[in-house]
Amino acid sequence: MKAIIAVDLDGFLTTYGPTGRLRLPDFLYFLALMVYRPKPNRENIIRVNSFKDAGYEVVILSARPEITRSITKRWLRKYDIKVDDVVLVGPGNVREKKLTALKEREINYYFGDSGRTVNYLSKKGVIAYKI
Repeated sequence: MKAIIAVDLDGFLTTYGPTGRLRLPDFLYFLALMVYRPKPNRENIIRVNSFKDAGYEVVILSARPEITRSITKRWLRKYDIKVDDVVLVGPGNVREKKLTALKEREINYYFGDSGRTVNYLSKKGVIAYKI
């Protein structure tokens, strides 16, 4: 069984744009993505694609709301980011929702940009890294 890696999206695979810390109604979050058009973080995209090339299963685990699924998948295709699945857990208590998703899917590792999220997940027994 191959290991599963979850990676954050906004702030990790993007260099700027709306993040999970943005408290907007779902539809306004979608509009914010349309306006800000997040730019790719090339270094982390290379890192994620290398995980995939090494045989890991890669899952996006994002605080974005479900309404952003189509625009999120389009953005991933545009920048040729190789992932197996996209899990969107926003809005609400996204740290707890990420923890639940990690445990339900038996994900082995989490990589993100938020020190607070990484610390929270680490305290709950997840192998999590801030990059």
